[in-house]
Amino acid sequence: MTNEIKHSRNASDPRKDREIQSRTQGNRQDIAWTPPSVLPEPDASKHPDWAHRWVRVDVMGSFDQRNLSLRMREGWTPCPAEEYPEVVQMLAPNDPRGMTPSLNKDVATNGNIVIGGLMLCRMPKEVSAARQKYYADLATRQLEGVNANLMREEHPLMPIINQSKSRTRFGKGSASDED
Repeated sequence: MTNEIKHSRNASDPRKDREIQSRTQGNRQDIAWTPPSVLPEPDASKHPDWAHRWVRVDVMGSFDQRNLSLRMREGWTPCPAEEYPEVVQMLAPNDPRGMTPSLNKDVATNGNIVIGGLMLCRMPKEVSAARQKYYADLATRQLEGVNANLMREEHPLMPIINQSKSRTRFGKGSASDED
């Protein structure tokens, strides 16, 4: 009798074998999700001639005049809030610390975009490219100096073989490049 019950249950069982059922593969599109940035980025299409950077103006509640002054001497200038509505709209309207552009109490950052002690600044792209080239050349000269110092210590009986190589890549597609 138990065999009859099993057989009748299998025959009337609405569930089907897993082998019969199959999902159609490839129906779903592969969606790549990345976590949001902590700081909003200005729309590059609206500001094509500018390079942007967040500059520290506040450390643990006190104004960092030294860092702001140094960055301004490098060529960074604060971004006026009225020219960047796409960034301002992301600010909290009821910020208790008064960091929104219209409520900021500090004269040096008043009217500018400040989030969490960082102020959005800009520099012309040509100046930014020249600055990057300067620091890249400086790093290259330093590496050459280190290598020259290393080779200076070489002894003819124990030659030094320098096989160091360094490569840094940024931007999209850098991970897919083959060595």
